[in-house]
Amino acid sequence: MSQLGQSLRKPAPLSVIQAAVGKEVKLLRVEHVVFFEADSRYTRVVVDDPVTGPSEALIRTPLKELLAQLDPDQFWQVHRSVIVNHHHIASAVRVDEGTMVLTLRGRPDRLPVSRHFQGMFKGQ
Repeated sequence: MSQLGQSLRKPAPLSVIQAAVGKEVKLLRVEHVVFFEADSRYTRVVVDDPVTGPSEALIRTPLKELLAQLDPDQFWQVHRSVIVNHHHIASAVRVDEGTMVLTLRGRPDRLPVSRHFQGMFKGQ
């Protein structure tokens, strides 16, 4: 393959996120992320690590930038302010004609699904 072809290839998906928590910089494995949520000038990262348990952190990387670095087969954008790891989705619940929320496995969080992304959740 030519050098140009190699340089244009998309880099491997992100595997670790660095998040400052107090004086500590935590290395969060992307495979353990449940969802990302925009939170004013930060992005909230919700993690369910099988060893250390559930935790949260704030990072400065905007959702749009994160989405480009994540594996699209694992992470789905379901709202302009939410990216979810589809392995953690329990169900999509239609609240009314234009409103849908996702319930997550083993978590109380309810994530909004914007009208634009509701087509991803059609029953078979």
